[in-house]
Amino acid sequence: MFSKRKKIYADDLVDIYNKFSFKSNEIKTKLCNDKTINQGLFLMTSSLFEDSIREIIRLVLISFPEKLKIKSCTITKEQVCEIANIGYKVIIDNELFLLFKDGVKKQLEYLFEILLNIDKKNDEPKYKEITDKIFDISLYRNSLIHNGGKASKILKEKAIYYKITNSDTLNFDKKTVEKFINDYISLFVMLENETRLKYQFYENKTRIEKLRNIWNECFSSPILDFDSYWQIDYENDLIIGINYPEYESAISSSEKVLLSIWRHQYNDSIKTEEFLLCSVNYHKIYKLYEGLDEMKIYHMYEEARYKMNK
Repeated sequence: MFSKRKKIYADDLVDIYNKFSFKSNEIKTKLCNDKTINQGLFLMTSSLFEDSIREIIRLVLISFPEKLKIKSCTITKEQVCEIANIGYKVIIDNELFLLFKDGVKKQLEYLFEILLNIDKKNDEPKYKEITDKIFDISLYRNSLIHNGGKASKILKEKAIYYKITNSDTLNFDKKTVEKFINDYISLFVMLENETRLKYQFYENKTRIEKLRNIWNECFSSPILDFDSYWQIDYENDLIIGINYPEYESAISSSEKVLLSIWRHQYNDSIKTEEFLLCSVNYHKIYKLYEGLDEMKIYHMYEEARYKMNK
């Protein structure tokens, strides 16, 4: 039986990396001799960096909630309702809130561990160096926001790669801010290289693999096994027929609705189960129709008939 787990695909991660790099390179073109403008652009890039790291961690934890570090959690009544509607993303967002209060070093250590299985105790030199650089940059950011642009005590004591030597006033000239942005981009380039080695690209999967993925995201019941409900021609990457397992009567009414949508999209002569919107998760139904439309499952029935009659 195939796992119902939502998988992480390289496409989603690389998309985050590329969006960050594109926007950051765009910001670099706006750097100038006006230090006030450079400060604003620096803060903009730092915020974009933090948002991107948060997005990556959230993506990993939604796919692998067992990687959450918390042993237990307390949730409000309102959050119980949220969990019922959107799942355990509420718990993940709580963990992210706590994590991002601990500073960038903790964030990156967490990211490397859950994304690349790199433990803090076994730091690879390249990751330690980039983490230290970005930690230094975060000290500049904090000094700019909280210390009026003057070097804070912790910046003077802790900075490794971007030490303060002479003046207490921080230098945000074009060259310095460009270095900071390049360090941010360097991290994402490293992550992209590792991601391409570690994760599979969704676009490279077969049609059957993609449909199986949509199925596993759609159904949580262990008896709703993709291979039990479809006749599959792997050589032609094609569904050629529908199976009706004997135990099908045991599935829930909402799952019967979803299953009927699958069958109707494959063969429109099969009726869709009637349902009220209040009785089903309409977000899931919308996502299902979107996925099946993208895969053009409604063309497979005719394609199968054509191949069988050749």
